[in-house]
Amino acid sequence: MPLDRLLKILAVSAVLALIFSARGLLHASQGMPDGAMQAVTAAIATPLVAVASATGLTVPWDAAQSALGRSTQQGTAPLLSSAGPTTHPTTAPVADQKDITHKARKRARRIAPTFIPTPRHPLRLLITGDSLTEYLGPQLADMAPHAGPVVPFSDTHYGTGLVRPDFVDWSVVARQQMAADHPDAVVVLMGGNDNQNMTMPNGTILPVSSPAWTREYQRRAEVCMRIWSQNGKHRVYWLSMPPARDPAWAHNTAQIDVALKRAAAQVPGAQYVNILGPVTDHGRYADFVNVNGQPTLVRTPDGIHFTSTGSQIVAGEVMNLLKRQWHLGQKTQKHKGLRRHR
Repeated sequence: MPLDRLLKILAVSAVLALIFSARGLLHASQGMPDGAMQAVTAAIATPLVAVASATGLTVPWDAAQSALGRSTQQGTAPLLSSAGPTTHPTTAPVADQKDITHKARKRARRIAPTFIPTPRHPLRLLITGDSLTEYLGPQLADMAPHAGPVVPFSDTHYGTGLVRPDFVDWSVVARQQMAADHPDAVVVLMGGNDNQNMTMPNGTILPVSSPAWTREYQRRAEVCMRIWSQNGKHRVYWLSMPPARDPAWAHNTAQIDVALKRAAAQVPGAQYVNILGPVTDHGRYADFVNVNGQPTLVRTPDGIHFTSTGSQIVAGEVMNLLKRQWHLGQKTQKHKGLRRHR
């Protein structure tokens, strides 16, 4: 085939691909932080959506989204109209490290599983979140069945978070996941896209990392935790956000962790899991950490995400926690007080 003809075919194919996926491109732009990238993406996507709608070429996209349970969201996002946090987090006293450790141990005992997974009644494990779970989800899903009777599910939603429920509402996603997968335990990691101000339904802007922003983040996390935990019938393991390379962004991720700790403390069956030890420099950002005495790259060039190796380390930490709490790979008769199945 002549080169010029091949180039024409490729050009036409590229244009058609953009038109067919125009809604997705516009949707992606709506979830981006304000800036040049968001403006350019929206400027490209808006006319493409108009063309696709006028010609009926949005039908394949709409049908696919409907089949995946991702229908277009209307009105105020449910997450914004849900109940608020059960405490006033800014008034909570700061405990010393000994007290925090003691409370963490008591809480770990309090959310202990109520049944022992068996081959007939395995643990249904969901790993979900934003792009930070791109590697983590498949890695944990691969590890878990080797540890014991576990049926894993991995569900990554790229470019999402709790700050922009007008883009993707995680309270809606959580309900869909509970209905579809019926998980006994949910591992959550998200926040990579949440370095943004929040816009409330009345138009009020909550500046990122402000006390009001942190309180609202806690409230939204609580809402999602309660959906997954079903009043303590299921277990939620919400992982800490890794600090970003950028100092301002790292400050924000620290506020996310504050909000998540406080949220988990209010929700039966929920646990905040600090996974930073083996993948940071004593809680600070680090591209490399020592693994078996060898410097190992654990963060990607963007200074936000984990490399596959870094994510594998996190997966191992989470898997160790699940093994302990769910008695995976242990003899069931040793665990008095736990049912062998649901």
